[in-house]
Amino acid sequence: TPTTPTTPTTPTTPTTPTTPTVNQITATGTVTTANALSPSFSPDSDGFSIKVADNGVIYSFTHKMPQGAINYSAELVVETNVQNKVTKVTYSDSQKLGTSPLLCFSTRNCAGITVASDASQKTVKISFNDTKLAKLNGFSYSALGEGGTLNGSLNASMTSPAAWQVADLPRSTDGIINVNGQNETVISSHVGVSDTKIPNGALYTVRTINLHTAQGIYAINHTSNSPLPTPTILQYLDQGFNTLNTLFNCNNCDASKLAVSINPASIVIAFNGAVVDSLSTPATSKTLKSTIGLGATTGKLSSNIEGDFVPATGEISSRDEELIYHFTTVGTQASATGLSGLTVTLNGSRIIQVSASSGLSSVLYSCFETAQSTLGTPACQGITLAADKRTLTFNQLNLVGNGVGGKKTLTLNGELINKGI
Repeated sequence: TPTTPTTPTTPTTPTTPTTPTVNQITATGTVTTANALSPSFSPDSDGFSIKVADNGVIYSFTHKMPQGAINYSAELVVETNVQNKVTKVTYSDSQKLGTSPLLCFSTRNCAGITVASDASQKTVKISFNDTKLAKLNGFSYSALGEGGTLNGSLNASMTSPAAWQVADLPRSTDGIINVNGQNETVISSHVGVSDTKIPNGALYTVRTINLHTAQGIYAINHTSNSPLPTPTILQYLDQGFNTLNTLFNCNNCDASKLAVSINPASIVIAFNGAVVDSLSTPATSKTLKSTIGLGATTGKLSSNIEGDFVPATGEISSRDEELIYHFTTVGTQASATGLSGLTVTLNGSRIIQVSASSGLSSVLYSCFETAQSTLGTPACQGITLAADKRTLTFNQLNLVGNGVGGKKTLTLNGELINKGI
């Protein structure tokens, strides 16, 4: 019987290795300071970094001046809030000014600054026009202008940041606040949780919820589990942030006007005609309507030596091309035993660093992208990030820490969902 000829095998096309994305950074410009000790500042060509969190953006420009074994540097840092208002400027020069920075902030108002940020192009231009700085002397500050006056501009760009503006971060907040008939989109939210034990031994929980819009911040203090009458407190601070005229208080915030529902995976805030009145004379009012939904930090990790870790709160921030996930039980009774905090830093699918802190034994466990032989810490393996960029799955993640009796290996398994912004 004739043999059926075999079909030739098609040669396999070799797979082209994936080249990691390189985050290219550029920085230019010059600022004069009118300070005789450190008269001007120009950043290095790659001397720029951007940090984004739920409450704003920080732009940092750096010029390094290594001299032998000593690494001097000068840095100009501009901090902005969600309302795109400059809240702080810090100029430091470790070689010429030592440890005393020049700065403006809050009561020492940062005037004459324009921040032109383009989220689509990932560029920013920061201009200074007679921006007066104070000098830190011990624990006191000089008058504005005595530290120096900034003039000039700085420019920066970045090709692959994890986030360029607050709205770029992974989010769970959804909704608008209708204020006197006009809609204000909630850009981000922040939730803090703390436990308080009252004299009779009862434990109740206070949640501090900040809702950030382009116009200002709506701050809500909500108490649960308390046997005492504890009304929900609502305040509003507009984008001026300078005087009592910008602070508003709610005087009618009973449950019919402001309802806060705490669910395992979400928080729902219903404004049913709550009115906030300014402290100015004559007072102005804002009537709030509509419903806002916030996600919650949920999930649990099991461990071999520290018990279960169930975080009370979680935050996501970014630093250049990295996303930083922070989970904590600090402020609650759970922080006294087992793990109290966990921080995961990712660059895409790469695990850059993981650190976990233990409440009672004060042990810091860690791993790094590359194993650190001098520290005895392993390479990070065993975390996957879901498409929502809020859900982290842990599969036999090993961290090493120093404790009583020598090094300890902590192994984590489970899933955590971060609230995000």
